[in-house]
Amino acid sequence: DSYAILPENCQVIGDTLMPLAMKVTAELYKLFWEETHMSQTELVVNGGFEDGLTGWTPSNFYTDYLYPHTGNSDAFAGGDDNQTGYMRQVVTIPSEATSVTLTFWYNITSDEICKISGDDWLTVSIIDSADRVTTVATHSDCGEQTLGIYNLESFELTPFRGQTITLRFDSKTDWMSPTTFRIDDVSIK
Repeated sequence: DSYAILPENCQVIGDTLMPLAMKVTAELYKLFWEETHMSQTELVVNGGFEDGLTGWTPSNFYTDYLYPHTGNSDAFAGGDDNQTGYMRQVVTIPSEATSVTLTFWYNITSDEICKISGDDWLTVSIIDSADRVTTVATHSDCGEQTLGIYNLESFELTPFRGQTITLRFDSKTDWMSPTTFRIDDVSIK
């Protein structure tokens, strides 16, 4: 048998001699990270559209089960000529939140031939408690993708802490060659 004499306040972890203070610090950091990132409360109701458009106020936005990012459903607008639509949801952001982020996944398919600026548009906005509009994302038919292949968009909402905001998705198609805008997995945490 062989024995090792360990320095005071140290512990062997794997093959590494680690001061106990480092171990405690690492464990506290892990707890802090989990508390601030993993257990944050979801503020959006039905962001995956699994319950249709429950929780949303829609106009010419719909749900289907054909090409969701995850789950069984997504929301979509467009797909027709001369169509405008929106869906919106009112969300209260807690004043004690340390970090708040909007994320959503989008997919664009179009019959348009992309011009310099695009003809069909999806705009994502935040309307704050003073009715100021902040546009957080704008996409056109020029951002066309493969059907069902989504891109992630995110926007920092921490400046809106303590406010009741409206999250709004607006779509507009022109008179020919329609574009479909699909949205899924909308989250504010």
